[in-house]
Amino acid sequence: MKKLLFAIALAVSAVFTTASAVNMFDYVPADSAAAVRIDVDALLKRPEVINALNTPEAKAKQLEFSAKTGCNIKDLQKAVIAVGDAGSGTLVLQLSKNIDLAKALKSLGDESGETRVANVVIYFKDPRTAICQLSANVIAFGAVDDLKALISGKRGVPAALKDLLPENGVFPPVFTAFYTGQIKGKASCEFAGKDQKDLLFTSVISFGKAKEAQQFVSMLPMYAGMFSSILFSSAPELGAKVVNALKYDVSAGKVSIRLLIDSELADGIGSMINEMGRKSAGAGKASQSK
Repeated sequence: MKKLLFAIALAVSAVFTTASAVNMFDYVPADSAAAVRIDVDALLKRPEVINALNTPEAKAKQLEFSAKTGCNIKDLQKAVIAVGDAGSGTLVLQLSKNIDLAKALKSLGDESGETRVANVVIYFKDPRTAICQLSANVIAFGAVDDLKALISGKRGVPAALKDLLPENGVFPPVFTAFYTGQIKGKASCEFAGKDQKDLLFTSVISFGKAKEAQQFVSMLPMYAGMFSSILFSSAPELGAKVVNALKYDVSAGKVSIRLLIDSELADGIGSMINEMGRKSAGAGKASQSK
């Protein structure tokens, strides 16, 4: 159950990153228990995201990073997060342009260790924090051992997840598929409403036994309250609105979950995130001045 909750939380948290086209699932280790595909380019065009990126603090950081590396957050196209059954994990990003990772890291001035797998160099600050370049416009993050496994191991969507992928091959902006034991499911986030300004989250989870599905539904309000208290600790009124918007149903061992965040609530959440960013930036400046 803990693995299932982690996979769901990973899918939810993901909403809030001239080159060749890339099938992001080609960069999922074949033994992954969960995979999250994110259309970063589509998310970056959302009004609430644009507002967050256009704050003075965010702009300053973007300009500084871009000046040093030649790469900007707006260069992000697609991303895939893979999580292994034993807790391994990797994040792979596709950029809209080619990048020289070694040169970019040198420009940042951070010293790092290096190790090589085949013809791929892995740069790391410590064994848990590493980065490598898989192709001209694809970079990967993870622990050193996880990146080694990604580079040298078998890749591709696990057989247990293939039947969860969209049949037409068209993915929503955020899509995840996951399985653990007898439990498997999918979740997605897409734009909804007349002006496509609402966010619609949906999930379908299949349990091995109908009794397990009923137990999960009975605990769902508690899980929702827990996540709300953590994510919206600075704005509990927004958290309450999110919990009230959560709808779910259970039938034949399957649990269907639906959460519609309308544009007004999305704006409120965006403002909360912006305020948290401003406070974080202010705290950082205060710490540096001491």
